[in-house]
Amino acid sequence: MEVNSNTTPHFVIGEDLNVMKISLVERNIKFYLLLFMSIPSLGCTILAFCYFKQGDLHSRIFYPVLLNNAMLIVTELPITLMFLHNGFISSKTLCTGWIVVNSTFFLLSITLMGWASVERYLFIYHEQIIIRHYILLHVVPVICLLFYCPLFYIGAVVLHECQLDYDMYRYVCGGACYQYEIPLSLINWIVNVLCVVIFTFVINLILIIRHVIQRQRMKKSVFVAGRNQQWRRSMKLIIQLLAVSLLYIVGWIPYSIISLIQIFVNNKLLFNLLSTYFTFIPHIQTILLPYICLLFMPNVKQKMYNVLFSLCWEKPIYRKNQVDTIGNKQYPAIVKLPLVNQ
Repeated sequence: MEVNSNTTPHFVIGEDLNVMKISLVERNIKFYLLLFMSIPSLGCTILAFCYFKQGDLHSRIFYPVLLNNAMLIVTELPITLMFLHNGFISSKTLCTGWIVVNSTFFLLSITLMGWASVERYLFIYHEQIIIRHYILLHVVPVICLLFYCPLFYIGAVVLHECQLDYDMYRYVCGGACYQYEIPLSLINWIVNVLCVVIFTFVINLILIIRHVIQRQRMKKSVFVAGRNQQWRRSMKLIIQLLAVSLLYIVGWIPYSIISLIQIFVNNKLLFNLLSTYFTFIPHIQTILLPYICLLFMPNVKQKMYNVLFSLCWEKPIYRKNQVDTIGNKQYPAIVKLPLVNQ
């Protein structure tokens, strides 16, 4: 869906049009924040792809999530940065494409994350089922989402007949005209966004509760080394899923609820909250996702630990009883502590 701040614009009729524009200070803050965060984020994305273990079944669902995230940074974010830098879009002909691209990639990120939670649950507690039905439970859902998201917004933005009223001085040109029609707007926010994010939250909550119950049962039963190892492995998978899912849950649930309230209430305070803060939270999530993925890649973590260890512990140590002769002068010998094997 398009992340816009103009769900119901009726309260601004007759007011100063400058209220509807982003101030220069606000634009500069958002522009430089997104720009300086996105550059290393893109580098982390490339690094994540280089180290991505596509052979690991439990991590394979994160590949389309990360790929969609990279496409969003490369295609949609430059348009947003151009808008923040100039304060407007150069042509109204770009508005329709911007809205479709913006809406499609953000909805894909939400839905792919929701299905990733389901797959991770199945992998932890029903691993044989997902292995036997990999095509049905992994490939088919991803393909369906890749078709559904763009087709929905092509239909709602391009094919749906309504009066276009783009504003080049507003984020995503003020949004598509279908958002002013309550049925379509409710379907977009409730079905496409809120239900999916709540579903993701529920799956993660079930994983945590079931894991805690399983741990309590293990304490009461006879200790088994293999079972304890499996529990630790499951715990790592759950923490990895939680770290990624919380990026979406924390941002999208309040954003969706406030947008739904704004559809019916026409509140200026909510309008300012949406236009100033919530519309750009998805971009922050997009930029942060590669960092989270890197933190949970074993190969990358090991290299990071080695680098930090060498910087912190591989320091020169002077020994009083040893000297090195350089030319005709003598200097204290310098030795380095060897790195401890990780």
